[in-house]
Amino acid sequence: MKIAHVLPVNTNENRIKNIKDELIKHLNPGTKLDIITYDNGPNDLEYFYYDHWATNLMIKDKNKLNSYDAISIACFYDPGVRVLRELLDIPVTGISQASVLFAQLYGHKYGILIGRDKSLSKMQDNMKLYGMEDRINWKSLDMTVKELQNNNDSNLLEVAKKLTEETIKEDKSEVIILGCGALSGLEIKLANIFQIPVINPIVAGAKLAETLGSLKLSAELTTSKLFDYENDYLK
Repeated sequence: MKIAHVLPVNTNENRIKNIKDELIKHLNPGTKLDIITYDNGPNDLEYFYYDHWATNLMIKDKNKLNSYDAISIACFYDPGVRVLRELLDIPVTGISQASVLFAQLYGHKYGILIGRDKSLSKMQDNMKLYGMEDRINWKSLDMTVKELQNNNDSNLLEVAKKLTEETIKEDKSEVIILGCGALSGLEIKLANIFQIPVINPIVAGAKLAETLGSLKLSAELTTSKLFDYENDYLK
Protein backbone atom coordinates (compact mmCIF):
# COMPACT_ATOMS: atom_id res chain seq x y z
CA MET A 1 0.00 0.00 0.00
CA LYS A 2 1.19 3.49 -0.85
CA ILE A 3 0.03 6.70 0.85
CA ALA A 4 1.13 10.33 0.59
CA HIS A 5 1.42 12.99 3.26
CA VAL A 6 0.95 16.21 1.31
CA LEU A 7 2.55 19.32 2.80
CA PRO A 8 1.66 21.86 0.10
CA VAL A 9 4.35 24.40 0.93
CA ASN A 10 7.95 25.17 0.06
CA THR A 11 10.12 23.63 2.75
CA ASN A 12 13.59 22.18 3.25
CA GLU A 13 14.90 18.62 3.03
CA ASN A 14 15.67 18.48 6.74
CA ARG A 15 12.06 19.19 7.67
CA ILE A 16 10.84 16.62 5.14
CA LYS A 17 13.20 14.00 6.60
CA ASN A 18 12.10 14.77 10.16
CA ILE A 19 8.43 14.44 9.22
CA LYS A 20 8.98 11.16 7.40
CA ASP A 21 11.08 9.71 10.22
CA GLU A 22 8.34 10.60 12.71
CA LEU A 23 5.49 9.18 10.64
CA ILE A 24 7.23 5.95 9.65
CA LYS A 25 7.40 5.00 13.35
CA HIS A 26 3.60 4.87 13.48
CA LEU A 27 2.84 3.10 10.18
CA ASN A 28 2.66 -0.59 9.44
CA PRO A 29 5.80 -2.15 7.89
CA GLY A 30 4.10 -2.75 4.53
CA THR A 31 2.98 0.86 4.09
CA LYS A 32 5.02 3.00 1.69
CA LEU A 33 4.96 6.70 2.59
CA ASP A 34 5.84 9.65 0.38
CA ILE A 35 6.08 13.24 1.63
CA ILE A 36 4.96 15.63 -1.13
CA THR A 37 5.92 19.30 -1.03
CA TYR A 38 6.03 22.07 -3.66
CA ASP A 39 9.06 24.24 -4.38
CA ASN A 40 6.75 26.84 -5.95
CA GLY A 41 4.39 26.84 -2.97
CA PRO A 42 4.00 29.33 -0.11
CA ASN A 43 6.26 29.09 2.93
CA ASP A 44 3.27 28.44 5.20
CA LEU A 45 -0.53 28.45 5.04
CA GLU A 46 -1.42 31.14 7.55
CA TYR A 47 -3.40 33.23 5.08
CA PHE A 48 -6.46 32.45 2.97
CA TYR A 49 -4.49 33.51 -0.11
CA TYR A 50 -1.82 30.91 0.69
CA ASP A 51 -4.57 28.34 1.22
CA HIS A 52 -5.88 28.92 -2.31
CA TRP A 53 -2.34 28.94 -3.70
CA ALA A 54 -1.59 25.55 -2.14
CA THR A 55 -4.93 24.10 -3.20
CA ASN A 56 -4.26 25.14 -6.80
CA LEU A 57 -0.89 23.35 -6.72
CA MET A 58 -2.55 20.16 -5.52
CA ILE A 59 -5.24 20.43 -8.20
CA LYS A 60 -2.54 20.69 -10.88
CA ASP A 61 -0.88 17.63 -9.31
CA LYS A 62 -4.08 15.57 -9.32
CA ASN A 63 -2.77 12.74 -11.52
CA LYS A 64 0.19 12.11 -9.24
CA LEU A 65 -1.96 12.32 -6.12
CA ASN A 66 -4.49 9.93 -7.63
CA SER A 67 -1.78 7.26 -7.96
CA TYR A 68 -1.79 6.71 -4.18
CA ASP A 69 -4.18 4.54 -2.18
CA ALA A 70 -4.99 7.49 0.11
CA ILE A 71 -3.56 10.89 1.03
CA SER A 72 -3.52 13.21 4.03
CA ILE A 73 -3.24 16.99 3.70
CA ALA A 74 -0.74 18.29 6.25
CA CYS A 75 -2.20 21.59 7.44
CA PHE A 76 -4.73 22.10 10.23
CA TYR A 77 -6.77 24.30 7.88
CA ASP A 78 -7.47 21.11 5.86
CA PRO A 79 -6.84 23.04 2.62
CA GLY A 80 -8.27 21.58 -0.57
CA VAL A 81 -9.72 18.48 1.08
CA ARG A 82 -13.23 18.84 -0.35
CA VAL A 83 -11.91 19.81 -3.78
CA LEU A 84 -9.60 16.79 -3.89
CA ARG A 85 -12.34 14.44 -2.74
CA GLU A 86 -14.30 15.63 -5.76
CA LEU A 87 -11.35 15.31 -8.17
CA LEU A 88 -9.67 12.10 -7.03
CA ASP A 89 -10.77 8.47 -6.93
CA ILE A 90 -9.04 7.79 -3.61
CA PRO A 91 -9.81 8.64 0.03
CA VAL A 92 -8.58 12.08 1.15
CA THR A 93 -8.30 13.34 4.71
CA GLY A 94 -6.97 16.49 6.34
CA ILE A 95 -4.99 16.35 9.57
CA SER A 96 -7.57 18.49 11.36
CA GLN A 97 -10.52 16.21 10.63
CA ALA A 98 -8.40 13.15 11.34
CA SER A 99 -7.39 14.56 14.72
CA VAL A 100 -10.94 15.25 15.92
CA LEU A 101 -12.17 11.89 14.65
CA PHE A 102 -9.54 10.15 16.76
CA ALA A 103 -10.23 12.48 19.70
CA GLN A 104 -13.84 11.26 19.78
CA LEU A 105 -12.53 7.84 20.73
CA TYR A 106 -10.47 9.13 23.65
CA GLY A 107 -12.68 11.67 25.42
CA HIS A 108 -15.74 13.89 25.27
CA LYS A 109 -14.25 17.42 25.15
CA TYR A 110 -11.06 18.53 23.45
CA GLY A 111 -8.64 21.41 23.87
CA ILE A 112 -6.95 22.48 20.63
CA LEU A 113 -3.71 24.45 20.85
CA ILE A 114 -3.34 26.74 17.83
CA GLY A 115 -0.64 29.17 16.74
CA ARG A 116 -2.60 32.42 16.86
CA ASP A 117 -6.10 33.84 16.66
CA LYS A 118 -5.75 34.57 12.93
CA SER A 119 -6.33 30.83 12.37
CA LEU A 120 -9.37 30.59 14.59
CA SER A 121 -12.25 31.54 12.29
CA LYS A 122 -11.51 29.04 9.52
CA MET A 123 -10.72 26.25 11.97
CA GLN A 124 -13.98 26.91 13.81
CA ASP A 125 -15.88 26.87 10.51
CA ASN A 126 -14.31 23.50 9.68
CA MET A 127 -15.36 22.08 13.04
CA LYS A 128 -18.95 23.13 12.33
CA LEU A 129 -18.76 21.18 9.07
CA TYR A 130 -17.38 18.20 10.98
CA GLY A 131 -20.13 18.47 13.63
CA MET A 132 -17.61 18.96 16.43
CA GLU A 133 -17.92 22.63 17.41
CA ASP A 134 -19.69 21.97 20.74
CA ARG A 135 -16.90 19.72 22.00
CA ILE A 136 -13.92 21.96 21.31
CA ASN A 137 -12.11 24.57 23.38
CA TRP A 138 -9.52 26.72 21.63
CA LYS A 139 -6.26 27.99 23.12
CA SER A 140 -3.82 30.24 21.26
CA LEU A 141 -0.04 30.31 21.75
CA ASP A 142 -0.02 33.74 20.05
CA MET A 143 2.78 32.75 17.64
CA THR A 144 3.03 32.64 13.85
CA VAL A 145 3.98 29.38 12.13
CA LYS A 146 7.48 30.75 11.57
CA GLU A 147 7.79 31.61 15.26
CA LEU A 148 6.60 28.13 16.22
CA GLN A 149 9.19 26.56 13.93
CA ASN A 150 12.02 28.79 15.20
CA ASN A 151 11.13 28.70 18.90
CA ASN A 152 13.11 26.46 21.20
CA ASP A 153 11.38 23.37 22.54
CA SER A 154 11.54 24.38 26.19
CA ASN A 155 9.81 27.72 25.58
CA LEU A 156 7.09 26.11 23.45
CA LEU A 157 6.57 23.46 26.09
CA GLU A 158 6.12 26.04 28.86
CA VAL A 159 3.49 27.96 26.88
CA ALA A 160 1.74 24.73 25.86
CA LYS A 161 1.75 23.50 29.48
CA LYS A 162 0.08 26.70 30.68
CA LEU A 163 -2.64 26.53 28.04
CA THR A 164 -3.20 22.81 28.57
CA GLU A 165 -3.62 23.31 32.30
CA GLU A 166 -6.09 26.14 31.63
CA THR A 167 -8.29 24.15 29.28
CA ILE A 168 -8.34 21.14 31.60
CA LYS A 169 -9.33 23.20 34.65
CA GLU A 170 -11.58 25.81 33.02
CA ASP A 171 -13.10 23.93 30.08
CA LYS A 172 -12.96 20.33 31.35
CA SER A 173 -11.03 19.24 28.25
CA GLU A 174 -10.09 15.57 28.36
CA VAL A 175 -8.03 15.34 25.17
CA ILE A 176 -5.48 17.79 23.77
CA ILE A 177 -4.96 18.25 20.04
CA LEU A 178 -1.92 20.06 18.70
CA GLY A 179 -3.51 22.44 16.20
CA CYS A 180 -0.44 22.86 13.99
CA GLY A 181 2.12 20.44 12.58
CA ALA A 182 4.84 22.81 13.84
CA LEU A 183 3.94 21.71 17.39
CA SER A 184 4.85 18.12 16.60
CA GLY A 185 7.06 16.69 19.31
CA LEU A 186 5.19 18.16 22.28
CA GLU A 187 2.61 15.38 22.47
CA ILE A 188 4.56 12.85 24.58
CA LYS A 189 5.82 15.51 27.01
CA LEU A 190 2.34 16.96 27.55
CA ALA A 191 0.78 13.51 27.84
CA ASN A 192 3.30 12.53 30.51
CA ILE A 193 2.79 15.75 32.47
CA PHE A 194 -1.02 15.76 32.45
CA GLN A 195 -1.75 12.04 32.02
CA ILE A 196 -4.27 12.60 29.21
CA PRO A 197 -4.26 11.77 25.48
CA VAL A 198 -2.43 14.33 23.32
CA ILE A 199 -2.87 14.00 19.57
CA ASN A 200 -0.17 14.92 17.08
CA PRO A 201 -2.15 15.96 13.97
CA ILE A 202 0.36 14.77 11.38
CA VAL A 203 0.38 11.30 12.96
CA ALA A 204 -3.43 11.29 13.06
CA GLY A 205 -3.57 12.27 9.39
CA ALA A 206 -1.09 9.65 8.24
CA LYS A 207 -2.69 6.88 10.31
CA LEU A 208 -6.17 7.70 9.05
CA ALA A 209 -4.87 7.79 5.47
CA GLU A 210 -3.28 4.39 6.05
CA THR A 211 -6.56 2.98 7.38
CA LEU A 212 -8.57 4.49 4.52
CA GLY A 213 -6.07 3.17 1.99
CA SER A 214 -6.23 -0.30 3.52
CA LEU A 215 -10.04 -0.30 3.40
CA LYS A 216 -9.94 0.87 -0.21
CA LEU A 217 -7.84 -2.16 -1.11
CA SER A 218 -9.59 -4.75 1.06
CA ALA A 219 -13.20 -3.55 1.03
CA GLU A 220 -13.28 -1.27 -2.04
CA LEU A 221 -14.30 1.71 0.12
CA THR A 222 -13.58 5.20 -1.15
CA THR A 223 -15.24 8.62 -1.39
CA SER A 224 -18.88 8.54 -2.52
CA LYS A 225 -19.48 10.35 -5.82
CA LEU A 226 -23.27 10.27 -5.53
CA PHE A 227 -24.08 13.86 -4.48
CA ASP A 228 -21.59 16.11 -2.64
CA TYR A 229 -18.49 14.87 -4.49
CA GLU A 230 -20.20 13.97 -7.79
CA ASN A 231 -17.96 14.97 -10.70
CA ASP A 232 -19.78 13.65 -13.78
CA TYR A 233 -19.70 16.96 -15.64
CA LEU A 234 -16.37 18.20 -14.29
CA LYS A 235 -14.12 16.56 -16.83
